[in-house]
Amino acid sequence: MKHVLYETGDKDAPDQIKDSNGEVALGLCKVCGGAEAALPTDCPGRKLTSEEMEGRMTGKWDYTDPDPSLLGVYNLMTDEDREQLRNGVIPQQVAAAMQETLNETYTKMHGDGTSAADLLHRDLCLHYCWAEFRLTLLSLATSFSSPS
Repeated sequence: MKHVLYETGDKDAPDQIKDSNGEVALGLCKVCGGAEAALPTDCPGRKLTSEEMEGRMTGKWDYTDPDPSLLGVYNLMTDEDREQLRNGVIPQQVAAAMQETLNETYTKMHGDGTSAADLLHRDLCLHYCWAEFRLTLLSLATSFSSPS
């Protein structure tokens, strides 16, 4: 999601981000609290932790909105599914939804080739995407207690 930054004229804008004329001079997100160097690429929709702000300022952490297809799978998950995911287990129905989403995405991007090279490329891409998909779902499961 996009950041919601304070603007000049906002009555609740902190004095610390205003210049001597009372105009907002520094970017501060009303939602996540990120500011300037600690402002992630996208707003996570919740307050940033002090570790996340420090990680952002040192370049070791950033937040970008997840792929919409990942959110679709995540939103289908039950609280029990999320708990299993936090414990490192991908529930069967989540794995099936992930595989279907990855297959659809691959086919849209690369077609449905059947040569040995096409199948090898598909397997390598899906293996890589599966790992990224799992990490992103795990990140979502640990960041939020309920779907957005």
